[in-house]
Amino acid sequence: MQRIMQPWQNKFQAWVEKTKPVASSRLSELSHRWNDYSGYAEIHALKDQVQLHANRLQELQEEKEHAKRVYIEAVAERSSLQRKVNDLLSRKPTWNDHDLLEYTKLLHSEHSFTKAEEGSQHAYEHAEREMQRGFDDLMRSVMRRYHEEHLWSDRVRSISTYVSVGLGVLNVLIFILALFLVEPYKRRKLAQTLETRLIAGEEEARVRMQETVTSVDARLAHLERLLSGQEAPATTTAPSLPSWRLPSWLAKCVNRMRAWSTYTYHLWQQWNPFPALQGGRVAATTGGMVLGSLLSYWLALALFL
Repeated sequence: MQRIMQPWQNKFQAWVEKTKPVASSRLSELSHRWNDYSGYAEIHALKDQVQLHANRLQELQEEKEHAKRVYIEAVAERSSLQRKVNDLLSRKPTWNDHDLLEYTKLLHSEHSFTKAEEGSQHAYEHAEREMQRGFDDLMRSVMRRYHEEHLWSDRVRSISTYVSVGLGVLNVLIFILALFLVEPYKRRKLAQTLETRLIAGEEEARVRMQETVTSVDARLAHLERLLSGQEAPATTTAPSLPSWRLPSWLAKCVNRMRAWSTYTYHLWQQWNPFPALQGGRVAATTGGMVLGSLLSYWLALALFL
């Protein structure tokens, strides 16, 4: 089984590897289109802007730290130079030519160090202001981003609400259509099918009943002819029986049964729940069957006793 499935698995893996880049590009394209349609592309742009402001703030913070270190170093150098000048001034009465030259150099250096300290201080203050401005820009971009995200979420929520309401209305319409159009049509088709089947079954039963009644009538007529001593017609397919007369008591019984059959037939016509033709056939069939049964019983008694 594994050998049989191995080629199909290889083909499926090859198809997946082939369609994976296309599917990824299609999904990415659909995602971009959805973002453009829903307005989420602006939020992506704001996210990129926030990231740029965050990177800029990081750079400004590094510049501030560098300016702070330069300023601290300048202050430390000027303080060291000031200590040296104070040390020379403390032993001014004992100066020599070397101390005088060193004092002159220290005064020139103090002037340059003072300018360097002031410049580093201004640079540090400027870096600090720039960092604060970058931080403010970052906060504004973050607030704008979250504001746009909030608006987008409200928009999506409202769209989802409308979609939910639309789906609910659609379900109600489908239910109403099914209730007032589809269900009556189904019931009508079912009724037509049942009516067709009932009519076909009734017609088939009527044909069978008619055939049965015809057969019974023919047999009863043949039996009556036999009982009355008449000869059977030449066209009759029934077997010929010897003619003989009935005893008087049996003839009386037959006459009484005929009278009873006529009475029951008229009574059936009065209380018949069926149509006229069908009711007459049912009554004739029933009476003939009862009469035939009794006559058969009496004939058997007369012949064998």
